[in-house]
Amino acid sequence: MSFDRTLRALRAQRVAREWVVASRTRRVATVEHGARELRREDEHARVTGVVHRDLTTGRGSGRFVVEGDERNDALDRALVQAAIAVGPAWSMAPPAAAAHVALDDAALGPDLEVAAEAITTLVFDAIRAPHLIALAGGALELVDVTAIVTHDDLRLASSHGQDARWTASTIELRARLRRGDRTTELHTRTRQRGGLALTALVAEAAERLGARDAGPPPAGRYPIVLRLAALAPVEGLGLWAALVAQADAGTVRRGLSRYRPGQPIVAGADALGEPLTIASDGTLPFGLASAPLGDDGEPVRRFTLVERGKAAELAYDLREAALAGAHPNGGVRNLVVEPGASPAGALVASDDGPVLDVASLAWLDLDPATARFSAGVEFGLLRDGDRQTPVTGAVIRGDAIAALATARRAAEVSTRGAYRGPVALRLAPLSVT
Repeated sequence: MSFDRTLRALRAQRVAREWVVASRTRRVATVEHGARELRREDEHARVTGVVHRDLTTGRGSGRFVVEGDERNDALDRALVQAAIAVGPAWSMAPPAAAAHVALDDAALGPDLEVAAEAITTLVFDAIRAPHLIALAGGALELVDVTAIVTHDDLRLASSHGQDARWTASTIELRARLRRGDRTTELHTRTRQRGGLALTALVAEAAERLGARDAGPPPAGRYPIVLRLAALAPVEGLGLWAALVAQADAGTVRRGLSRYRPGQPIVAGADALGEPLTIASDGTLPFGLASAPLGDDGEPVRRFTLVERGKAAELAYDLREAALAGAHPNGGVRNLVVEPGASPAGALVASDDGPVLDVASLAWLDLDPATARFSAGVEFGLLRDGDRQTPVTGAVIRGDAIAALATARRAAEVSTRGAYRGPVALRLAPLSVT
C-alpha cells in the first residue's frame, strides 16, 4: 500500500477522528571486504501510521505498518485495534512548524556504493598511522570491514493538514582488526562521513590489542572513569537512559518516577561545584536522533532535562502533552551534556589510591524503574600511581542517576551516536567485582 493510497484511504474513512501517516523510501548500499566480498544496493519502502478513535469510554489508538507496495488490511486492523485499546480522552495538539535540521550529508553523493567503498578505504588508510601501530605494539591487520550507507526519503501527513518531506543519510561502519593472535572489533554509526572519527575508533581498538594479560581487578570500591565509548554506546544511551526513563511524562504522571521537576535529581546534586546540566536536542544538525517531526507528527524541540542538578522539563509525546495540558516536544532524542572544568587527563589521576579507567563496556544491565545498574568492563586500566594494569571482565554496580549526578566531567567535548558531551566522567567510588 503506497503512501498516496494510504492517504486517500484515511481521508475517505469516517471512523478515525485523527490520524498520522508516514512513509520512508530507503536506499541502502553495502560494501564488504574480507572473508567475503560484497557490493550491493537495495531499495524498499515502508508506510506507517496511527489512527485515533473517540468512543464513549475514551480514546483508542491503533498502529499499522505496511512494507513495500502491496495491498493489505493493515489499516483496517489498526481501526479495530483502536476500538479495543481505549484510554483517557485526549486530542492532538494543533500542528506546529517542523524543525529546520540538516540530516542529509551531500558529501556522500548520489552513488551510495561509491560512498561506501570510499569509507572502507578510509579504514585501510587509518590503521597504517604510526602512532596507532605503536599503541597496538605492532602492525594492525584489517580482517574484514563493512560499510553501509543509507539514504532515506521521508514524508509525513496528518488529519490536521500537515504534509512534510525531508531526507536523511546514515553511515554504519563495522571492522575487525588483528594484531598477532588477537582480534577486536570497532563499530560506529553517524549521519556524516566527517563524523566517523576513525582515528579515535582505531586508537581504542589498538589500545585493546596492545594490552596483554588483562584480567579482573581485585574486588573492592574504586573511583570509576568512563571514557567516551563507555559513555556513548553506538546503540542506545548507556547509563544516561536512567535519567531519560525518569523524565518520561507518562511515568511521572503515574507516580512511578523519582524525577520531580524543580527538585534535585539526587540529594545535594544542585549544591555541587559543577552541577549537572543535560538537554535533549532533536534539532542538532546531523544528530543521529534528530528529526524535524516525531513519528506521530509532534514537533521536535530542544528542552532541558536537568538544569544545574535539578530536574527540569519532561519528555512529552502528543498524548502525554494533551493529558498534562503541556506542549509536546518530541521526546528525548540526542543528549547534550554540559562539560566540566577538568582536563580529561586529570580525571584519571590516582594519587589517592587506584582508579578504574574504563575504555569500553561489554554489556550494561539497567533497571529504568530504580536506576540500579550492573555493567561488564570490556577493557580498561587499573591506575595506581605510576602503574597501569590492563583490566577486563570486571563488573561495576551502583545507582546510575546518583553516579552521573555527582560525577566530575571532562572539559573536552566530543560527539558519538546520540551523545554530545564530555569525553570522560569520573564517578565516585562504586562496587567492583
